[in-house]
Amino acid sequence: MAITSKTVQAGSPVTAEIINNIVTDLQTLSESKSPEFKLTLDATGSKVDPLTVSSNIYHKQVKVSVNPANKPSGKGKVSFATAKFTSAPKCWLQLNSKGESLTYSQVNVLFVITSVSNTEMTFEVRSDPKTSTKATLYVDCFAIE
Repeated sequence: MAITSKTVQAGSPVTAEIINNIVTDLQTLSESKSPEFKLTLDATGSKVDPLTVSSNIYHKQVKVSVNPANKPSGKGKVSFATAKFTSAPKCWLQLNSKGESLTYSQVNVLFVITSVSNTEMTFEVRSDPKTSTKATLYVDCFAIE
């Protein structure tokens, strides 16, 4: 994996080349075979500017079996094993088709995050048995401090 970005110093102009390199690096990371990666964005320089970016983004993909006859239809749990969050992070979930052609009845689901701590997140998958079918779904789970 080749990362091409340059370090941007405090006060440096951000050029189109640097932005393109960052986008290329993110694409390289997303195409990696690892199901889990950690991306750290840090503000640099001697003075702390409240408008600078400084966050940890954690990503992990989980596989969830969905059966609309069950209440909830499915459950998932993500452990932030490699992340060092000091408090409960903000989390979100995104369905990932992994290139498959999924039908509406397979993806007619709602994700509900049920708990978040600084070490893990749990969620439920909810669906309507009248309009949904059984499916195996892949969910991208993100957390940011």
